[in-house]
Amino acid sequence: MCYNSVMDDEYLEDYKRIEAEEQDEDIQRGYVPADEAKPQKKHKFGLSNILLIIYLILHIAYTVYMFTVNWMHALLWLVIVIFELAAFSVVLKTQKKVYLLGRLLSLIFILTLLVNSAYSAFILLSSGDKNADGADYALVMGFGLKDGQMEEILQLRCDKAVEYLQKNPQCTAVLCGGITRGNAVSEAKAMKDYIVRSGVPENRLLVEDSSTSTKENITYAKKMITVSSKVIVITSDYHMHRVKEVCRRAALSVRGVSCNTPLLDLPDKLMWEKIKLIALLMDN
Repeated sequence: MCYNSVMDDEYLEDYKRIEAEEQDEDIQRGYVPADEAKPQKKHKFGLSNILLIIYLILHIAYTVYMFTVNWMHALLWLVIVIFELAAFSVVLKTQKKVYLLGRLLSLIFILTLLVNSAYSAFILLSSGDKNADGADYALVMGFGLKDGQMEEILQLRCDKAVEYLQKNPQCTAVLCGGITRGNAVSEAKAMKDYIVRSGVPENRLLVEDSSTSTKENITYAKKMITVSSKVIVITSDYHMHRVKEVCRRAALSVRGVSCNTPLLDLPDKLMWEKIKLIALLMDN
């Protein structure tokens, strides 16, 4: 028997050609091979991702707003937004590769934001104390001047001080705040002028104009009062938590009387307060 390799090669080529033609016809008719016919599981985008996108849009919008108010603060907000966008990008890429792991990262991201929000709420809700009337001294915390003029935050603190002093005629206010960069007048002097114009007698006001930080505010003010007296602190709601901690470390027992913060200023002030609180906790 004679083996003809040429005929076998021609037969193999014909077989491959016929098989290819049949596959083309199947594709045209809509047939798909069994191993390719398995539908790929589509995962929903998820509510958590939608919430994260809304959160990021709000953060980006606030960062843009901050560039119109304080570009130095805005730079920190920009860094935070970039970090959040990078983290969200990692979450989405992980979801495409390992869906459950990506969902877990998304959940961790949201829980982190919720914890941060909860701590902000705690700072604000714990700012004021009941039964704060009847104090002998009210320490009024300063706030940086802008071109020698008080900003709204400091005016609100002074308005709260005027309200308290009128209600408690036995109380003396200690106005805290020295000269900050770019100003020729101290915060305490600007506060005194404002409060006197509001009708409070000058002899009820003590001026502490040497401090340049919250810690110095309390340290210097403590020397001007009788420690055994009943003392309150008047400051913004976002600031009170840290002031009380500084007072505790200075062995000064106080109660808090807080004033509200303008809504658009609140996120920025809370962010900086958390940074300063961390620094305070690290300062043993």
